[in-house]
Amino acid sequence: MIKLFCSTLCWLLFINADAQNSCPLGSSCVPRWKCNINHGEGILSDRSALSNPCPHDLQMCCWNSSIIEVMSPDANLKCGLRNIKDGNGGDEKLTNFAEFPWVVAIFVSNDTDKMYIGGGSILTPNMVLTAAHIVCSQQTEDLSVRAGEWDTRTESEPYSHQERDVVERICHEHYNKVNFFNDIAVLLLRSELSLNHHIMPICLPRKYEYPNTERCFVAGWGKDKFTDSATSNVLRKVDLPIIDHTTCERQLWKTHLTRYFRLNQSFVCAGGEKEKDTCTGDGGSALFCPLVDHPGQYYQLGIVSWGLDCNYEGVPAAYANVPHLLSWVHTILHALHAKTDYYTPIFNIDYYNREEAFRNKLTLN
Repeated sequence: MIKLFCSTLCWLLFINADAQNSCPLGSSCVPRWKCNINHGEGILSDRSALSNPCPHDLQMCCWNSSIIEVMSPDANLKCGLRNIKDGNGGDEKLTNFAEFPWVVAIFVSNDTDKMYIGGGSILTPNMVLTAAHIVCSQQTEDLSVRAGEWDTRTESEPYSHQERDVVERICHEHYNKVNFFNDIAVLLLRSELSLNHHIMPICLPRKYEYPNTERCFVAGWGKDKFTDSATSNVLRKVDLPIIDHTTCERQLWKTHLTRYFRLNQSFVCAGGEKEKDTCTGDGGSALFCPLVDHPGQYYQLGIVSWGLDCNYEGVPAAYANVPHLLSWVHTILHALHAKTDYYTPIFNIDYYNREEAFRNKLTLN
């Protein structure tokens, strides 16, 4: 009798759980962007339901016939692939056209104008990674992203830029606008970018990336100096050393922050060299580093977040720590049904050897 009661109870619990976490027959949970809701024909609106039956609030129930099919990335696509070409006029601070094809400019519109507010990086054809402090105080419908841009004063580049409106702005739920903790956000674009030579995704870090022995880069349209009256028209770049957490914190103690300052784990530091720094207008841009096992490819280590003025020797700047925040990024991308091939480097024998060495080290300890 007890066994029968338990079986019945378990079955009822199963039916109830299924009702709470599934869509009606003939429909599925998908990200909102994957449901064709023109004229409302794709949306299921059960007015008797008090909660979204899908496992994530970025998803919705959609009739299977209205689900938009998404193409898989080209098998030859390589994330984080730098286009290296001579010809920047001898100015080492200027990028070449399409040198870092994942870099995007973010704009906010008002009634009469469109204003540049910061940078971001392409993860997939319709998803961009940026800083929360750049976009999370803006209205989503006012935001747009421009990919493939180089010189904002002209449209005579070898390939045209592409501009997309933002339809979803996903900010880290623990972003703190006072101290910039967890300064990260994902933008979902209204339509996909067309990937080609000058518009490509950046790689996200895998679990066992080597510490960076080479210098890393930031590319953006920010000011060269804090006192400059305007941001740059041409995409600029700066190469920076990565500063370990303890050293960075102690260097920042020497500023007005004093020794009572504690650097949060959601930050990574870079820079501290004279006349080499990110500055106003670079916020949201990627800090990217070479992949040891894939020469010519780069992965995103950070996002430009905050600093104390610009170009001060011995004073590094703080960047959102992408490896530290990676689980949040993956959760959002998974909920949005992102194709991982766009932003994941190939796992080769060098990587697996590195993973094995790391595991052996943990075993010995």
